[in-house]
Amino acid sequence: MLDKDLPLAVDHLCDMLQNSLIRSADLDGERQVILEEINMHEDTPDDLIHDLAQETLWPDHPLGRPILGTKGSIEAATRQQVHRFYKQHYVAGKYVVVAAGNVDHDQLLTLIRDRIGAGRIRRQGSGSWKPRSTGQAPNPSGRSLVKKRKTEQAHIMLGTNGLARTDPDRFAFGVVNAALGGGMSSRLFQEIREKRGLVYSVYSYHTMYTEAGMFAAYAGTTPARAKEVLEILRRELGDVASGGLTVEEFERAKGHMKGSLVLSLDDPGGRMSRIGKSEISHGEILTVNQTLKRIEAVTVDHARRAAERVLSQPMSLTVLGPFAKGALA
Repeated sequence: MLDKDLPLAVDHLCDMLQNSLIRSADLDGERQVILEEINMHEDTPDDLIHDLAQETLWPDHPLGRPILGTKGSIEAATRQQVHRFYKQHYVAGKYVVVAAGNVDHDQLLTLIRDRIGAGRIRRQGSGSWKPRSTGQAPNPSGRSLVKKRKTEQAHIMLGTNGLARTDPDRFAFGVVNAALGGGMSSRLFQEIREKRGLVYSVYSYHTMYTEAGMFAAYAGTTPARAKEVLEILRRELGDVASGGLTVEEFERAKGHMKGSLVLSLDDPGGRMSRIGKSEISHGEILTVNQTLKRIEAVTVDHARRAAERVLSQPMSLTVLGPFAKGALA
């Protein structure tokens, strides 16, 4: 919003978070919206493949469940259940308030105190927030799933356990991920798209949770080329797992990570998101300079050890496309 509208925005958000009525008619309307979102998700194979991959990797853990829920769970949710959840969890002691842009910190605190109550507001960094955890990291299943679907492309994902949010190797493996599939100069992009023209989209990513993380590599290709693309994915991941990350790739990936971080600061929304996620997930907020120093401190040997640690684990394969059960597995 415009900076002059901050009091109005705080008033609306505090009222919504504390005093929502959750009327049955409104809940039913939103229920249908979510069901349509699930339908849209099901019709978007390059989105759906990510949910299927997590389910394949962690079939018996909450992290393997779809964030949207299922049609059955959404249809079964009652007004009483939703209202009880709202009253239990949407309370002042559990809020994290983050703002970025032309905003004065003390003014924002005053506005929030007026609308929530001074006794329930903490200043930044008191350290009492702890994310929920099941207490146990899930093991990578190493399973394969081939889901038949009449699509123009085959959607392929190889994945395994990554690193948790607080793991000391997370910056080192971040460099590894950037080198593997973090951009147009990455190994997977160059080997599969630029050299061979087998795909339009190919990349890897590393998502960190409280107990564990997920590393995954994705490629979308013509079904007739799926086997070749999968072989290259396996080969390149295996090579990096066994110490094949070159010094040139390492240095290029570090530059990519640092450049992406600095460029993200051009957007106030990006700043807000980074601060909020840091407070909620890590319990600390690193400055940009601190983050850059941690990336810079990673050595090539450290990155190779992190690569071996993650990429030598059992890999799960998920395929969505016009294939018979068991194909490509």
